[in-house]
Amino acid sequence: MFNLQGSEIIFILLIALVVLGPEKLPGAIKRAMRTYQELRKMGDGFQSEFRSAVDEPLRELRETAGIIKDQADPKKVAEDAERAAHKAARKEAQSKEVVAEMHAAGERAQVADALAEADAERASSDAAGAGGPAETVDEWADPVDASATAAPAWERPAGAPAESLAPPPPNGPIPAPPGLPSDPTAADEESAA
Repeated sequence: MFNLQGSEIIFILLIALVVLGPEKLPGAIKRAMRTYQELRKMGDGFQSEFRSAVDEPLRELRETAGIIKDQADPKKVAEDAERAAHKAARKEAQSKEVVAEMHAAGERAQVADALAEADAERASSDAAGAGGPAETVDEWADPVDASATAAPAWERPAGAPAESLAPPPPNGPIPAPPGLPSDPTAADEESAA
């Protein structure tokens, strides 16, 4: 606070020794130290109050300057706009998914209701019909599987010449051409004899 150096303090003490004398000098030094400490406490309190009074407006001023700087930065503005657009698109996609799931659930419910009604009608018509055992039909069966079990009938496509398409080979043994033996093992035995 006073910026006194060692030589200046010694000079002040020598003058105080001459003026006050050796008996009153220790009491005077104690009073001077107490006064100095009180002045120092008051100065520290004043500085802290001054800083607190000045720091709050400065902090608000810095925050305002930062906001203005961020709003003036085109890169930051573009990033914020992109982030907001991405968030809105994600929210819209989620709402579309929810609507689609609701529609699908409604359609599944309608199909289930229709199947239940068809089963009920079939059961009532079977009970009122022939009175014999009702033939059960699996509505979930693949129609391709049912047709694969039946024997396929070969038909020549319309407009195709008869000689261009031959019928498929029969399921049994293939007949031998004229002039050849029908049993190849018998031919081998005849040539060996």
